[in-house]
Formats: sequence, structure tokens, C-alpha cells
Amino acid sequence: MVSANGYTIEELSSAIGMSVRNIRAHQTRGLLPAPAKSGRFALYGPVHMRRLEQIASLQKQGFNLVSIAAMLGAGQESPESGAASPEVMRAAIDMAAAGIPLPTALRFLAQAMDSVTPVAQAMADAHAERVPVPYAEEDFAELLVSAFRVAIANRAEHRTRPRAAAG
Repeated sequence: MVSANGYTIEELSSAIGMSVRNIRAHQTRGLLPAPAKSGRFALYGPVHMRRLEQIASLQKQGFNLVSIAAMLGAGQESPESGAASPEVMRAAIDMAAAGIPLPTALRFLAQAMDSVTPVAQAMADAHAERVPVPYAEEDFAELLVSAFRVAIANRAEHRTRPRAAAG
């Protein structure tokens, strides 16, 4: 039963139909905000309930946790909003405007994040080993974004360039 202040983790688990272990795992991954503390107890509220329902719904649609984190903007914005990250939403809206159904766009973006995340992590690790200066991390990230933009622009130009007739 919920108290006036919220749910214990066991109550939340029962109410949402998710194991305590999975709730804690989602919290560790940054998908779920930390609960409020009341004395020795951790209390979860409607924000936590909504977020767990979103996670469960996206998992049922076939998205994995890396994709869900990207879509929900885990660690990037106020956890109370429960909205997708601005970057993911902007890309999904642009794709929808180009005629791609929104669920297809979100699935594509999730797959792209799944593919790029390990490469990005490896590049960040390699950069950290070579350049141990903390302020350079943001500059390096911008450099990588620029490199991806150039690669995508080159690919788009290659696809739209008329091919020479074979003769």
C-alpha cells in the first residue's frame, strides 16, 4: 500500500509488475531517478511509476536499454519530464517530416545509437589515454561530431551525384 509520501521499492515493484532487482538496475543505469529519502526509507513516487511504465513499454516494443536511455534522455535532463532527449526527438521529427513513420524513425535511431555507442566509447577511451587534459574532452567530442557531419554530408552528396554514363 502506498503511504502519503510514496512507495517503498517493494510496493513499487508490486504495483508496476517489475522485480526489485530490475528497478535497482534501471536506477544504476541512470534510467530511473533516485528515490526520495524519508528516514531510513527510500520512497518512490508517480515520476518513478511513469518512467518504469515507459521503460517496460519500450522494452515490449523491442528496444534495448541502451536505446531506451537515448530515447528517454537518461542523465541529460530532468528525470521528471520523462521525455525523449532533445537530440533524439529532433532527429525523429526530421525523419517523420521526410515521410518516415515515427516508430520506424525511433527504431532506426535506436539501432544507430546501439552501433555508434561502442565506437564512441572506444574513441573516448583512446583519447583519454593520449590526452590526459580534462578540458580537451569537450573539444574532442565536438571534433568527432564534426567528423560525423562531414561523413554524412559526403555520403549524401555521393548518393545524389549523377553517375556518369558507361560508354
